[in-house]
Amino acid sequence: MTLVTVKPNRTAAPSLFTDFDRVVNEVFGAAHRPVATRTFKPAVNVIEREDNFVLQVAAPGLQKSDFEIELDKGLLTIKVERDCSASEGETIKRQEFGNYRFQRSFRLGKLIDTEKVEAAYEQGVLQVNLPKKEEAKPKPARKIEIA
Repeated sequence: MTLVTVKPNRTAAPSLFTDFDRVVNEVFGAAHRPVATRTFKPAVNVIEREDNFVLQVAAPGLQKSDFEIELDKGLLTIKVERDCSASEGETIKRQEFGNYRFQRSFRLGKLIDTEKVEAAYEQGVLQVNLPKKEEAKPKPARKIEIA
């Protein structure tokens, strides 16, 4: 159970919705903010395979050109900043999605071959392939002769 404190607004003329608006803002926070100020944190999957790791970022509704991916000193950063303002001659009457941005960073271990990192975007999922260095790949079992 959540306790919500209601403080009447004494500076403005009393209104039926004054306290209600403030309670909604306190309870829902970012979800109730205007679209222009929202940030988005996409869901991420990290999959380990024998030869590589795969980083999957759920980001539907974007184009390849919306992404900026940078790899610097072992830090992989994925950025998106998308602006869906009204075009000339248009007036947006209600906007619940469109403008958003996000940035996610991942520290890559020493086992990743950073020269061979690749990315692809298909069906709303950005997939970053992080190949392992040869020394990180599993070695097949071998017999050891006794001397």
